[in-house]
Amino acid sequence: MQSTTKPMQKAPDVSSFYERAAKTLFESSKAVAYLQARGISQETARRFQLGFDPAWRSPTALKQGKHPPSSPRLIIPTSAESYVARAIDGSVEPRYAKMKEGSARPLNLAALARAQPVFIVEGEMDVLSFAEVGQEAVSIGSASSAGTFLSLLDAERPKATLLLCLDDDDAGRHAQQKLQEGLSARGIPFYGVDVLGGANDPNEALQANREGFRDAAARAARCDEAALLQYMQNNAASHLAAFLSGIR
Repeated sequence: MQSTTKPMQKAPDVSSFYERAAKTLFESSKAVAYLQARGISQETARRFQLGFDPAWRSPTALKQGKHPPSSPRLIIPTSAESYVARAIDGSVEPRYAKMKEGSARPLNLAALARAQPVFIVEGEMDVLSFAEVGQEAVSIGSASSAGTFLSLLDAERPKATLLLCLDDDDAGRHAQQKLQEGLSARGIPFYGVDVLGGANDPNEALQANREGFRDAAARAARCDEAALLQYMQNNAASHLAAFLSGIR
C-alpha cells in the first residue's frame, strides 16, 4: 500500500531578506537610536547581520489571509530559514512586539561546538549583550523553550562549558531549574552564574553598568573562585548535587 504521508516541507531560505534589511539598518536614525539605547554597537550589529524593516508585517500572517498593521522592526537572523522581528517603538501591542518567523532556532548556536565558556540566556538581545563585553552566548528563545533547547543538545552534545544565566524572574528561574535538571541527567557540565548585578536580564545589566557587567561576565567565564562561590550562594544545597555532577 502506498504511503499517503506528505514529506515535511523545508522552510524557505530568507537570506535575501536579511541582506536587504542589513543594508537599511544604519540608514535609519530610528533603528540606530534603538541599538544605541540598548547598548549594542555597530560592530556587534554587523557580526550578527542585524537588519531593519521600516514597515514589517508577518509573512506567516499574510499567508493566512490576515492583514496585520506594519511596524518598524529590528531583524535578528537566527538561521537561513528563521529570524526574530523585534518592534523598536511603542506602537505595537506587547504580545506582538517580538515575532518569530520560520522554524525557531537559538541565536549563535554554533558557539556550542567550540571548547569555550558559553552563557546560556533567554533572548537574542542577551546574546548581543554578552558579545558587547567579549563573551559568547546562546539564546534558548524564551523561558518556555528550555525543553526544546535540551532536545537540541541530544542531537549534538556541546563541547562548550555552559554557564546558565537566565532572567532574574519567576519564569527565568523556573527555566534555569529545568535546564539544570536536564543537563545533570544528560551528564553535560554546567555552572549556574549570576552576573546581572541586580538587573532582570543581561541587556538590562549592560545598560545599567557596562564595566561591571563586563567584569562579572569575565569572572564567570573563567569559572574562578568568585563565580563558584556566587553559584553556591544563589543555588544553595538544593542544586549542589547537580553542580558536582557538572564538574565531574
